[in-house]
Amino acid sequence: MRSNGSHPHTNQPPPMTVLELTAQLRDCVQHHFSRLRLQAEVGSFKSTKSGHCYLTLKGEDASIDAMIWANDARSMSYIPKMGDEVIVSGGLGTRPRSGQTTFYIKHIVPTGAGLMQAEFEQTCREFQAQGLFDRTRPLPVIPRGVGLITSVGSSAYHDFMKSVNERAPGIPIYIADVMVQGAECLPTVTSALRQMYQDSRVEVIALTRGGGSMEQLWDFNHRELCLFLARSPKPTVVGIGHEDNTLIAELVADVRGHTPTKVAESIFPHVAELHRRLSSLSRHLNSAISQIGMQRFNRLHSLAQALRPLGSMETRRHRLDELFHSLERATDRRLQSALHRLEALDHRLHRASPQMRVEQAKHHLAQLLEDLSRHHPPQVPSQRLDHSVKGLNDTMESVLDRQRHRFHTLIAQLEVLSPLQTLGRGYSLVKRADGEVLQSAQAVNIGDKLHISLRQGALEATVSSVVPHDPTAESTHPADEH
Repeated sequence: MRSNGSHPHTNQPPPMTVLELTAQLRDCVQHHFSRLRLQAEVGSFKSTKSGHCYLTLKGEDASIDAMIWANDARSMSYIPKMGDEVIVSGGLGTRPRSGQTTFYIKHIVPTGAGLMQAEFEQTCREFQAQGLFDRTRPLPVIPRGVGLITSVGSSAYHDFMKSVNERAPGIPIYIADVMVQGAECLPTVTSALRQMYQDSRVEVIALTRGGGSMEQLWDFNHRELCLFLARSPKPTVVGIGHEDNTLIAELVADVRGHTPTKVAESIFPHVAELHRRLSSLSRHLNSAISQIGMQRFNRLHSLAQALRPLGSMETRRHRLDELFHSLERATDRRLQSALHRLEALDHRLHRASPQMRVEQAKHHLAQLLEDLSRHHPPQVPSQRLDHSVKGLNDTMESVLDRQRHRFHTLIAQLEVLSPLQTLGRGYSLVKRADGEVLQSAQAVNIGDKLHISLRQGALEATVSSVVPHDPTAESTHPADEH
């Protein structure tokens, strides 16, 4: 029996406040659980505007809240999403006021399927930045030869060949038998691609395989293989797995076929599709021809309008011929006039010849002397007679000099007008058989007979070739005009 006033719990510790308990719990947790590694699944994930990330880490029968501070999140190359399998490193912390325990994550990496997905996304970002997903080279309408890379005997092989036999049975198919999964997949597919790159018979490369699990198809996401495929010098068509599978090998190809059958259909269009494409090309060709024809017609019309003020070339040629004939007639008339003048001068010169005048004067003097001696005895001294004869001779010589000077002056004027002067400078006068003077090479034909007058003599020639007039020759040799 207890005595009055005694306390029944005198040996128990004094009571604690809730804050004291949560504070001690925080210290204990931070001391014993500051460095932990957990493997878990991300159950939920939320990122705030401040950069902090809040998530839940789930196991088979338990879960715990987790957090990534903004500074830590910015330094991470991988940010998880709901459903990822991850391995996290960090430590536990307890909030004193609520007593809530949180796992503060310092480092996180994906594992299993999560790791594969992270690698896939990283490679996609890299290839996208390099522009490897943007190449879409056109396929030939009917390829000369197709290189097929697949596993011979597989369903993918049979599906592809069935479509080829239905659409283009005459096109050569060059087959490379490879392993499409397992350890030998990467080396055999890479070797087959290199072989197709070097084979001049192959114009298009097809790479395909059937469906399977993501692990079985994962080699076609391998970075080195996809990079080698993206650098193909020839158009590529790739179809791996089913339509719902997305693989990097398909993304870097020129055409994504999804399945083996669609790969074949992409390379070998149906006959109806070929007809449609040919019709489209025909329409474009006809339109282009019409457009070019209209442009040429407009250009010709513009040139005709520009040349119209100048008159037709035929009219200009006839006008040139008329002017030439007029010049020829005027030259002949002037030459004939000069010849007539020359003959008249020669006749006058002969009549006014000093020698003849001297002879006439001597004859007249002798006649006078004879008459004088016959009727009157000689009273004039012989010395005076000799003096008179000498004066007469001097007068005759002076007249002769003046006439000689005038004769040379007229000869010089005549030579200026004479065509022989032109011939003397190396030119020639060319006439046709009918006597017409030639001015243009276009006035004769091959085989025509020509008469060529030179300074000394003449030539008879036959035309063996005709060289058209070159206007540029006159502009490039201005010295010839002088």
